Formats: sequence, structure tokens, C-alpha cells
Amino acid sequence: INEQAKIKNPVSPGNYTLRVRTTAPLDNGWATSNAYTISQSSSNVSSAAVIPNPSVASEAASYTISFTTGNAGSLAAGESTINLAFPSETTIPNGSLSGITVNGTGANAYANNDTVIITTPVDVDNEGNVNIYCAVGSGLINPAASGSYNISVSTSTETSFVTSDAYNISPAGQLSIT
Repeated sequence: INEQAKIKNPVSPGNYTLRVRTTAPLDNGWATSNAYTISQSSSNVSSAAVIPNPSVASEAASYTISFTTGNAGSLAAGESTINLAFPSETTIPNGSLSGITVNGTGANAYANNDTVIITTPVDVDNEGNVNIYCAVGSGLINPAASGSYNISVSTSTETSFVTSDAYNISPAGQLSIT
């Protein structure tokens, strides 16, 4: 079976077996393979691009976060999660968040301190593009101090956090163009 069949490995590492059977008249039931192991992915997401809007200190803002999964980083809709670790200076309401989309589709998300955990509502292939949008109404508030900031991104299949490209927050009262 080649990769064009689009059969994906299980999301969770572990030992698995494969069961097959034919439709032949003399078929004696299911045949079970020897156990095989699915290991934890060693690939990582790319460094994310982050765009807050507005990018002014202490303002409620929408955030657009874009990255690419690695060569073993596919995500399964309704199962896989995306983790966004914001700077501690960013205000994020704990609990369920609304106004979050992944690749244009509404997603379930919740926050625990400075980390937003999103259950992806769409399948994402290995080396697939991921675009997350957090609406202004999701409750994110830019840091109070101007400066350069980064978030860190990981997924349930690519568990090492990768630091984003830097994004800038302007002083309060200054014009922000994004």
C-alpha cells in the first residue's frame, strides 16, 4: 500500500496490530498481523509568524498565528491539539475561549494561565499549513509594556515547543499599523 492511499498512522505512540480478511468463499475469518510499534514523532513545527492587531500595549487584540507542521506532524480533526504558550505578560482569561479558528473553521479552545490549548477541527497533513485566528472577543490583551515578544507552539504530535518569530508591541497611545 503506497502513500497515495492516505492511510495515516495512529496519533498516539504505542504497539498496534493490523487485521485483514478477504471476501473469498473459503475465508476463515480475520488474520491478525504481528505487533508493530508507532513511535513518538521527532519532527517539529516550523517557527510561527505572529500578528497581533492592534499591536498596541494593553489593548485587546486579535492574533493570527501561522506555522507548518513537520514531516511527521499530521493532525487529526477532533483529536489532535495545538498548544500556544504566550508570554506571561499577555492577559489570557482562564477557561473556555471563543472566537478561535483553525484554517478558517471554528475550534474548541481553553486557556490555562499563559497557554491556549486548541483542539483542531480539521485534519492537517504532514508539512501542512496551519493558520490560527484568535478574534478580539477571545479575551487576549497585549502586554502592558512595549517591546519584542515571542510565543511558543507545539502540537500533540510534535510535542517540543518551538519559539515563534518575534512580534512587536508598540507603546500605549501610539499608532499601530499591521
